[in-house]
Amino acid sequence: MIANVQKKNDFPKDMESAIRHVFNAELLDQRESCYLDTDHLLEKCQYKNKTDSIAWFNPYWVQCDKYAKQHSKLLHRKMRMKLRPEYASFNKEDLDPFKRFTSRKVTQEEYYFDIFNIEGIILGTAYEGIVAFHAIYNEACLSCKMRKSFRWNGGSGSSWKDIACIYCGSTYG
Repeated sequence: MIANVQKKNDFPKDMESAIRHVFNAELLDQRESCYLDTDHLLEKCQYKNKTDSIAWFNPYWVQCDKYAKQHSKLLHRKMRMKLRPEYASFNKEDLDPFKRFTSRKVTQEEYYFDIFNIEGIILGTAYEGIVAFHAIYNEACLSCKMRKSFRWNGGSGSSWKDIACIYCGSTYG
């Protein structure tokens, strides 16, 4: 059983309040430390928006021989790392992950200001509230089949365990 899950359902009963509740769970969570990551490739490429660029992505892909896929013993012999065309204009040292990325410790305020300025994070958090609202009030647990058994367990301290069943302990992310 999940330790922090309450038997009583205190999740809001309307959608707008549910979304607000999920945002507050993120914002009020006391983290020991916060780090912001920097992809230095972003500074060198033509895009300046974190969500609309080639930055943050893997510049390589694995090319595999069709025959080797069918025979797993040969797979390691027929795999080749290929550079994606979008990254061809960069030097290899710019693509080295040990040089490409850095992290710096920041205050909680700086952390949330930075991540909530990314459109995808805001939409993802709102979507999390919508899904949690729907599951808590409309769905049965996939494991024990009990209805009205879900409780909100979310926040950054419970990654991939946002919804928990109070009967069987199953968690959903």
